[in-house]
Order: sequence, then C-alpha cells, then structure tokens
Amino acid sequence: QDALLDTGPTNSTRLGSDGQTYTIGFIGIESDPKTSNTVGGFLITDNTGVPVEFLLTKTVRPTPAQKILYGKRLQSYLSVDLCARQLIDDVKTRPGVIFVESELMLALHRFTDIPVLWLQTPTELGQTNARPSVTPPAQRPEYADVIDLMSLDADMIDAFRRIEQCRTTLATDNADFAI
Repeated sequence: QDALLDTGPTNSTRLGSDGQTYTIGFIGIESDPKTSNTVGGFLITDNTGVPVEFLLTKTVRPTPAQKILYGKRLQSYLSVDLCARQLIDDVKTRPGVIFVESELMLALHRFTDIPVLWLQTPTELGQTNARPSVTPPAQRPEYADVIDLMSLDADMIDAFRRIEQCRTTLATDNADFAI
C-alpha cells in the first residue's frame, strides 16, 4: 500500500505520482498554555481523506520540576519526544508521509524514517485560494519532493481539526484526554 521512496536526485518516486491510493498521517498536538498539559493525536487516512487509523495519547502533565528543568524546551519535549514519538511507535498502519502543523514538530524526523513535512495553510502563507505548502526539516530537504500534493483529494488542513474535535469529544467522558 505504501509507495517505496527513492530519494535520489534523478530517480525519485513521489507518493501519488502513479495514481495509486496511499496512506498519509497527520499528527496534531494540543497543549494548555497555562499548565503545559499536552495531548497528541495521530490520524491516518488514505489520500481521499477516509480514516484508516486513529490514536490519542493520554494527557501528559509535566511536574513543576520538569517545567523548571526543561525551561523553553518543555513544549518541544512534551510534543515531539513524548507524544508524537509514542504515537509513531504505537501505530499499526505505516503512512507514506506524516504532516505536522507547526515548525516545532519537524524535529519528529529524528525518531522515524517516515518523511515528516510541516503543512502550512494558504492563509499562513498570506495567500488565498491556493493549495497548502509543505516544508521539510532543514536536515532532510529531500522530503519536500516525496509527495505530489495534487494527488490529494482530501482537505488536508481539515485533518488537524478532526483530530482536535475527536480529542475534545473523548475528553468529555474521559479525563485521560483533557488538557
């Protein structure tokens, strides 16, 4: 189901370039700015937006000592090192690419060989009526070419909203998902 990626300069295969269906992942992280409590969600869909798998972490609640010791690195540690890394370790369906919604989350590439791309909305880029743009980690510029964005039928930005709405719904019945 996943396309094999050859990231060589002259012979690369981009997801979606062959017209086949493939899986994509979206990792969304929600944090409370006051408490730093953090929950991560991982939605895997096919390229038409149909859900294939969904995972949530339980809420990570840093201790006062962790807040002091990690300082400005706390949010990165909670989001990338704890939540997102755990989601990748637990997922059963391996996506061909993982989209994240912030530059901070590009550090996730350290924990996986799945290409990680920051998905920026047209409004974030100061544009209207345009397709989203992707940015790879600075250490992995070749990731910019792993997917043909035109092959996506789904509203990619909507995936992050769906993750948060599902977490919010689950949190009403289960404090494990409340931030």
